[in-house]
Amino acid sequence: MAHILREIGWDAQTLPGGYKAYRKWVVQQLEILPQQFDFQVVHGPTGSGKSRLLAALARAGAQVLDLEALAAHRGSVLGGLPDRPQPSQKMFESLLLKNSRRSTRRSPSTSKASRRRSASCRSPEALIARMRALARACGSRPILETRVTLLLDEYRHFLEDRRRLEAQLDCLGQPAWPRERSPTGRRSPRAAPGANSSRACSPSTTTRRTAAPRTRTSSASPTRASVRIASADEAAFSRAAQSLLASAELQPA
Repeated sequence: MAHILREIGWDAQTLPGGYKAYRKWVVQQLEILPQQFDFQVVHGPTGSGKSRLLAALARAGAQVLDLEALAAHRGSVLGGLPDRPQPSQKMFESLLLKNSRRSTRRSPSTSKASRRRSASCRSPEALIARMRALARACGSRPILETRVTLLLDEYRHFLEDRRRLEAQLDCLGQPAWPRERSPTGRRSPRAAPGANSSRACSPSTTTRRTAAPRTRTSSASPTRASVRIASADEAAFSRAAQSLLASAELQPA
């Protein structure tokens, strides 16, 4: 195929070793690269504007790693994005590697406290371990009115489509696996025809047994910097980002 494309004028290139060699390289790089970076993690409750703060930091020139944006999922039962399907695990890893390779070691990367798994996308163990062990923490603290506005805005698609909301909440009543044995030895019933499968509502985000632990910083790295988000508009987040960048906590280590 590459030969044919070259013959008609395309600058077609081939991967040495093919796709399998490329995938092996991606996995190896994702084990190595996280060890070269320092991380600063933004903490805060759901609806505190952590993702928006990361976007504002990126616009201000900070080095940002937004795992949930790469995975197109916020990590909770209601975390799916209405306008973006999740990438495959392999595509997620390629996007993560692309982000990591364009980062520099001179500046710390700011990320959001996230689960290791965002629905079907799983972050590399080496990355999560590095963030938990060495990350310095900062906090996002919106006032109550701002948090309500942010929550309504982020999940507006559920307010406009109640059936979609009910379909997602139905996942909470499903067993982790369709035919799991109960302690009495009986098999649990299969999901009813048409019910949401684990593909639509991942067990990692709906069952305690398989839920991945939240990303935490080490006990030696308490939250040092904190910003108060006064409103939900872009200007407020830009001011918060500039405040964090001006603090010692978000300067290069």
